[in-house]
Amino acid sequence: MTKQTRITPATIALYLLVVAFIVPLLAVAEEEMILGKPYSVTAGEEPGTFVCTWGEESHVWKPKPWHPWDYKDVGPNIYSRWTQEGLPYPWEQSMEDRLKNDGAEVHDRSYTALYYNEFGENYITDWNIDLTSPDGTERNKTLHEWMLAYRIDTSGLPKSLVGKVRARYMFTFVAPNDFRGLGISTTIYYGAKFNDEFLYTPAARRVRRLPQAARQDIIPGAIARWEDFPQVKPFPDIQYTIVGSELYKGRPDNEFGHRLGDDRTHGEKVNIGIDGVCEPSYVLEIVPDSPDYWYAKQRRIIGIKTGSSWYEEIFNSKGEITRTRSNRRSVAHSDPRLQNANEELEDWQLIWGGEHFYEPLSGFAMSWYMNKFWINEQSIPRDIVNVDNLSKEPVRKILFWQ
Repeated sequence: MTKQTRITPATIALYLLVVAFIVPLLAVAEEEMILGKPYSVTAGEEPGTFVCTWGEESHVWKPKPWHPWDYKDVGPNIYSRWTQEGLPYPWEQSMEDRLKNDGAEVHDRSYTALYYNEFGENYITDWNIDLTSPDGTERNKTLHEWMLAYRIDTSGLPKSLVGKVRARYMFTFVAPNDFRGLGISTTIYYGAKFNDEFLYTPAARRVRRLPQAARQDIIPGAIARWEDFPQVKPFPDIQYTIVGSELYKGRPDNEFGHRLGDDRTHGEKVNIGIDGVCEPSYVLEIVPDSPDYWYAKQRRIIGIKTGSSWYEEIFNSKGEITRTRSNRRSVAHSDPRLQNANEELEDWQLIWGGEHFYEPLSGFAMSWYMNKFWINEQSIPRDIVNVDNLSKEPVRKILFWQ
């Protein structure tokens, strides 16, 4: 006969002692100091939730439909992946050194570098721009894009450009037919030299250089401007200033890009990724020198650990919010849209994923997001991003060199 354990008052007292003192200790995360304030992440009361605290700010992180599996597993602890030693640019700096960067440097690392896998070899995406009017009418477009990074591997560059060019990038519209073939090719340089931007218009069958002034123009079929493409570096006539910091708490569940119900658009459903909730973040203010610029001010939330921009608001001269933008970043190895999964892919490798725009004054909404992507694809030639290819082959298929 099995011997039964006798439950005594002493046993009960010991159990209560464990529950009251030892179990809570297991839930206490190690605090780290960021900008002089302690930051910690602990398990929440509900399964799958986490409580994050930074100084006097606190927030409960909850899993969302757009979160990938590894984000759901560890919650905001995932952001520490991008603070470990030995990572390449733009995460090569220690936390101490990152906090010394000015606003322009924070912007450049969060957009130009991180967004486009500049720390890797290349990336390729099939992506969409979905524009929704206030009455619900959709005007959707499909594009292909290719990017080659030269920070690590300079092969494919002419000798005269080695050490001068950071990356080359191009995209082209493939649908609908009235947009098919319209595309842009960009060369991104180190230092202050402005990007070389070339636009191909199939109707005119010609390529023209885009001047800096064209950055304010609206992208055809969108509510975004050419300036909104993050391959654009900080401009010399715009001031980028860190004006504060906050524990980013995300956005309301009824806001476009953050909705949870069946009324979500296709882009809201497809665009999975990390969203920055519970990350200690900079508040970056962006102000153009000219009073005639298309906006008077931008307010942007940029994570200190990941370096990613999570949310932005654009204001007109009256102080009204004319547009918002919510960003997702794809953790490549856990994203089902990845087409070339391989063992060499590390868990810290990010790509842009997708973004959601909304104009509160007009009621227009827009998402651009990846349908599928390749990262560090071995078959891509290192010299295919050029003006000649922009005007012919890429409109046919995404892996057009095969």
